[in-house]
Amino acid sequence: MLGTKLGEAFFESFQKSVIGRNMMPGPLDLFRAEQRGKFARMIGDDTQGSIKNYFEGRNVSTAGDALQWGDSSDKLAKTRKYAAGGAAGLLAANAFGFDPFGATSGVNNLTQLGANTAIGTTMYGSNSKGLKLAGLGYLAATAVNTFRDGDNLGPQ
Repeated sequence: MLGTKLGEAFFESFQKSVIGRNMMPGPLDLFRAEQRGKFARMIGDDTQGSIKNYFEGRNVSTAGDALQWGDSSDKLAKTRKYAAGGAAGLLAANAFGFDPFGATSGVNNLTQLGANTAIGTTMYGSNSKGLKLAGLGYLAATAVNTFRDGDNLGPQ
């Protein structure tokens, strides 16, 4: 009886692990893999057009069995262009060592804080209790690291 329960618990846990998901994919995993394959074939045929569509504010949607670019959104297009421009500017400032009045360092710190917050909240939003707890710890370490002196590249 106890051995059966342990075996069932192990099997459920194994199915959710990286190895289990790859060796025994479920129907949703197979569907996602099929969609990724369709998307890769769509992008592989027309890379320049895909970049253009992305910055025009279009998202990929399904049409029956095919993928297609949806309607353009001016708000999304502006957001994507501003984000790409800001990232390019920050990359250039870091490459040339340009840091007027500590502005580049400040933006770098905010970017690191945003990335660590995204990682922590993604972990915390999981259905797994262990991953939720790890996400909470990650966010706590990020908060502590934000306010201490020195080079803070993330939770340490």
